[in-house]
Amino acid sequence: MNELFRKPRGKGGTIMQRRQLQYFIEVVDCGSISAAAQKLFVAQPSLSRTINALEKEMGCELLERTSKGVRPTQTGRQMYY
Repeated sequence: MNELFRKPRGKGGTIMQRRQLQYFIEVVDCGSISAAAQKLFVAQPSLSRTINALEKEMGCELLERTSKGVRPTQTGRQMYY
């Protein structure tokens, strides 16, 4: 299995998990964290934390948050496609 998808070990740096990528894709597809949370059957704050953790691991913003929802940044689009 690709190292990218292994679970984090210990207190050191974390490794991106498949769930984080699935959630990111759903958020982009829905254009809204709230809508994606409903579709994924997870709480919106939990989904937001997961996306924030992914952005922190990547070292860049993947989503542009607006009052009308979210859209991927240039880096987010590259990751999505």
